[in-house]
Amino acid sequence: MVFATSDADGRNKYYRRYTRSDSEEFGQGFTTFYELSAGGQLMRSVQVPDALLHSAKRVDYTKPGSPGPPTVGGLDDSYRITSYEFLVAWKSGVINEPSFRRLKWMILFMAGEVNHLREVVWQVDAWYPLRSLGERLTMADRAVRELLDRGLVSLRFQEDNGDLSPVDIPRSEWDDVLSRTSSWDLAPGESPVSILTTQSGSDLLDSISPQVREVI
Repeated sequence: MVFATSDADGRNKYYRRYTRSDSEEFGQGFTTFYELSAGGQLMRSVQVPDALLHSAKRVDYTKPGSPGPPTVGGLDDSYRITSYEFLVAWKSGVINEPSFRRLKWMILFMAGEVNHLREVVWQVDAWYPLRSLGERLTMADRAVRELLDRGLVSLRFQEDNGDLSPVDIPRSEWDDVLSRTSSWDLAPGESPVSILTTQSGSDLLDSISPQVREVI
């Protein structure tokens, strides 16, 4: 499978190539990203499995004691990518930065299992590692607010005994709750805030096939 092309940046050249696989380790397949010098020598490579986030296999052939770089063949310009795309894969194991819309869908799926708001932050951190902390927190806040406004999720406090409150946090208190840092990063003495899928949210999820969910 050949990905969309783009110009390489700077002196080095960057490529990615998709390979299908039936192995248990890689699931359906994996993408290998390559950084080559101007002379064609392999500098670094990272292999990102389809099914396993953050399990990328990184090899830096420029470090002392590293194995000799293997021969890389068949990488013509149709496989070229930018240095930024390579950097995202190298640093995070994420093949592409997901869209904001897809982030909202992921949060909606997560809310079906009753998750603390801090887990929303963890998800944003995992998907957007090259964004600043401020950007990531803003994205998490915006995504939750938009899902709340559509009636797809609700918020509830966790009681002292560990059970969830039977009553949703009312709309009039959303802004106050979401504006508190402690709601996103649990502090001692603070009541945890959980995000749950509403009936409308569950109905929406049930109406979408698993195949569609993977690409939204």
